[in-house]
Amino acid sequence: MQHFIQIKITKIKKIMNYENKQQEEKKRIQKKQNGQQANL
Repeated sequence: MQHFIQIKITKIKKIMNYENKQQEEKKRIQKKQNGQQANL
């Protein structure tokens, strides 16, 4: 049982980590787009 819980926690951490990366990527892309608009 303990092992199963550990696997679930690891999966959740991986998913959260992945979502955080996606958010960071979105922010970076938005900053790039904002920068390009400012240059125009």
